[in-house]
Amino acid sequence: MNKFTSCCVAVLAAALLCSEGKGMEAASLEKVNFSGYTWDVKHTGSESTWGPGPNHWSRDHVKVDDEGKLHMKIDRQDNQWYSSEVSTTETLGYGTYSFQVDSSIDIDKHAVLGLFTYDMQSEDAVQAEHREIDMEFTKWGLENNHNSYYTVQPYIKEENQCVFTIREEAAEPTVHSFTWTPEEIVFRSAATGGRLLQTWTYSGEDIPDSQNEKVHINLWLFQGKGPSNNQPVEMVISDFSFTPAEENDQELKTSEENQAEEEPKAHPGQNRGSNGLKNGNGPFK
Repeated sequence: MNKFTSCCVAVLAAALLCSEGKGMEAASLEKVNFSGYTWDVKHTGSESTWGPGPNHWSRDHVKVDDEGKLHMKIDRQDNQWYSSEVSTTETLGYGTYSFQVDSSIDIDKHAVLGLFTYDMQSEDAVQAEHREIDMEFTKWGLENNHNSYYTVQPYIKEENQCVFTIREEAAEPTVHSFTWTPEEIVFRSAATGGRLLQTWTYSGEDIPDSQNEKVHINLWLFQGKGPSNNQPVEMVISDFSFTPAEENDQELKTSEENQAEEEPKAHPGQNRGSNGLKNGNGPFK
């Protein structure tokens, strides 16, 4: 991780801590229902700026349309830029978190789309790095920078972050997910047609346990700077899904059993070389 990225993530982490220390509950004057979950909506008055950023936040910039898609916006209100954020009201725990983003993730260089977990309630939240698992799409203010980041906090460890770029595929709808277990976190980004764009497995010492973390989606301005083209930014997330870890395990077991049943069983005399070994690679079983 380069020094600039480290600085950027440091600002993000500090800003999140500052904002959540004030309490999402105090900011949440409204709730929305999206993909079968209830989400708190972050909101500040015009006199307040909260992290990350810092930014002003508006409930007016969060909407679920008639098709059930979540719209997040960065836009002007009263000559000020406002960002948007939602978080689930419940803790989901270990499992697979998946987000379908219909908008291009190659967004304005000052904008950040965050898909992540965050714990601001547990007594050990600070010591546990807020149980923060991040997928972020941003250029951190630099036009030619990478635009995609997977991070397991603390970010200061280089091995805790995967940095990559999605360019040509960025205009397509994409699906971004992470599967979180006590042993590892597997990140994955793909086009909706199934084409794999990136995957990364983290199995280091900083895998958080599950306590009171919530799922967050936010769209905000890095360092509070307005969009470089002075135009609003909108992201459409068409779906969020969560599969508990135990269901993932059962699905994997079922898939393996089905595959085993479909594989043809060799006759004891088949596939042996003249020396009685299977294809010459070892004892036939």
